[in-house]
Amino acid sequence: MTTDTGHPPVVRLLSDTAVLPRGGCPAHRRVRADLALGPARHRPREVPAAVLHAVLDLVEHRGWSLERACAHPPPPGRPPVTVLGERVPPVHEGVRRWVRHAARTHLAATAGRTPVPDFRVRQYMPERGARHRRPYEVRATGRCYTLGAVRELWVPVPGRLRRAPADAGLAVAAYVLATGAPVDREAYAAAPERFHGGAPYPMRRRDDPPERVRVIRVSCLDGATEVRFDGTAADAEALFVARGREGLRSALVGGARAPGADCLACAARSGCGRLPRAPGLLGLGPGGERRSWSPATAREHALCPARAHFRALGLPSAPTGLRPPAPPPAPGGAGPAPRAAAASGMPGATGPSGSPAHRPGAREAGPVPEGAVPALRGIAVPHSEPAPHGVPAPRGVPAPHSKTSPRSEDAPRGTPVPYGAPAPHDEDIQRGTPAPHEEVAPRGIPAPCGVPGQRDEAVPRNVSALRAEDLPHGVPAPHGEDVAPAVPGRAGGGEPGERVPSRAAGAERPGAGGGSGGGPPPGRPGDGVVAGAVRAWLERAHERLPRRACEPADLPVDPARWACAGRRLFGERARRAAALLAAHIPVCPLRDLPAGDHVRSGPTLTADDTEADVLVVYRTDVLHHRRGSWVHRSVLISEEGPPGATGPALFAQDPRAALGVLFFASGVIAAGPEPAVEVEVLGPDGARVDTMDPASPQVLAAAERTVRALAAPWHRDRAYAPVPGPACRTCPYRGWCPQGEGASP
Repeated sequence: MTTDTGHPPVVRLLSDTAVLPRGGCPAHRRVRADLALGPARHRPREVPAAVLHAVLDLVEHRGWSLERACAHPPPPGRPPVTVLGERVPPVHEGVRRWVRHAARTHLAATAGRTPVPDFRVRQYMPERGARHRRPYEVRATGRCYTLGAVRELWVPVPGRLRRAPADAGLAVAAYVLATGAPVDREAYAAAPERFHGGAPYPMRRRDDPPERVRVIRVSCLDGATEVRFDGTAADAEALFVARGREGLRSALVGGARAPGADCLACAARSGCGRLPRAPGLLGLGPGGERRSWSPATAREHALCPARAHFRALGLPSAPTGLRPPAPPPAPGGAGPAPRAAAASGMPGATGPSGSPAHRPGAREAGPVPEGAVPALRGIAVPHSEPAPHGVPAPRGVPAPHSKTSPRSEDAPRGTPVPYGAPAPHDEDIQRGTPAPHEEVAPRGIPAPCGVPGQRDEAVPRNVSALRAEDLPHGVPAPHGEDVAPAVPGRAGGGEPGERVPSRAAGAERPGAGGGSGGGPPPGRPGDGVVAGAVRAWLERAHERLPRRACEPADLPVDPARWACAGRRLFGERARRAAALLAAHIPVCPLRDLPAGDHVRSGPTLTADDTEADVLVVYRTDVLHHRRGSWVHRSVLISEEGPPGATGPALFAQDPRAALGVLFFASGVIAAGPEPAVEVEVLGPDGARVDTMDPASPQVLAAAERTVRALAAPWHRDRAYAPVPGPACRTCPYRGWCPQGEGASP
């Protein structure tokens, strides 16, 4: 396959793909970049960030007023429009309200700068006369501006800014901004389908290197800014060599396939041997647009369809009375107008004593110290190792150490509170600490069907050394272990590949409140801060090495004041949560497990219902082996006492257990001789475990009824109309709701 340029379709990477998000699929990064597979045909139709960029393009590069630009995206049911070569889908009225606020905030923050319509790309064309060589392009993600002799890249962030260390994506963005060439935006907009189909971007002549380059993040909520990089072109090249090149090389290579949220829009999912297919799982027919679903999505939709839609799109919460900042005065000279923020280990960042991201006046550091490694002008895969799909990659740069993912120091990692430690003071805890990076499975070793690999250090040495023949028939092996036998009736031995927010797939763990998405709705026992802290504590305890059951010695040192995973509890709330942890100890699923049995703590389970065209993604609490069979356990937390229901009647309160039954029945989870679905009912007065046989006709029928009743209203809804009611009082998206302030009953 060749394009009208005579070359094969381009491999096009965005700078942020140099970092694999938590739970992301390494292979999907390469699939998304390879335009030989054709343009993305299953891209989600409504992406708020894309609509924001289109509105800003109309204002900054076409001279439209903000109100006119915000009215240009069509309403639901209308065909999409095109803005400077980019398709703008129909948008919900609530999304339009967010875009209006975000655009106004962004324009105020960038006042005094000159917007540049031509985005920056680093292009690598095949040598003249070379056959079967691919063009490669790397694009800096963000919006380009100039301020005097300074070239800037502004990256809009939907929610509030949170401090994060420098990563490979930042290094690649700064490098492309400093050394790339501008794309002829007018030529691109004249024939966008040609370039979407694989033709290399139409480039302008490369201009002289700038005196300085800056990469700046800006919050779409309040206009806070963070200078992520500020240095010369040489500084940007040095940072690319130190941090970015290996992450970009990792994205080019691809790696293991990991079922998850990426499967929603992956162009290669039909041929992926790792995505479990479960036609008829939800018991529903085709519903039009491909979407993802989870029990958390169903609960949100029952409260308010608009709220569920905003959560699925990843919109940030809207504080009441939030207003964008007034436009700042035009800066004089080439000094930095944005408010600088601390970002360790990079040029232009503040030191350890620097100010937080939202605080103005942080000082700027100097350029990269002398003696830094000079940058190599290339990002290629070496000749000895062609890129995936049999496609050779450009020349020039030796391979990095890792073949599947960026180095661990390139991915932002959080600093969890020590297990069992009392909560520090408020100022000692960093809010928004990101979770550790997901570990990637070694190449050539498939993971269990629908069960992703564990997090860091998840597999003990004695388990990873097991051979495939040591495992019971039909039980898949976890990541990092030998290949398990094939699941009967499924091809490939463990069947089953646009980046969408994990929130769009509904993959959040129920009960883990907080975050910009608002968390699960209130009104169900165990959905508050206490339940979130308990779940986080149990998950951390169950993934300790060596594996061991929870014991009284593991409980918080001070029951009246403790913390876990960024959740701080004090007083009566802390004591209630500690009592729930104590009630869990006698029924811990790790108790009396034989050595070597596999345990997954907080795994994300994925299945593709091809009849309904819905990706089902959810997290359970524990998935482990017992006597050669998988056991699916979910924890139902009730702060007011255990519910009176038992057996399948618990499905209404814990639909994850119902999905576990259906996953066994459809073969997504391999059923051994004694599979089980357990619901741990945890309350202040004690705990009990209800065990159900997924092969029982009565249990299966109850699970089917529960899941169908939850999914059907959401599946047939396309309008996502707001429904004013009691939930409006605590709705995190009330500021974007078309009902506005009048939504409160």
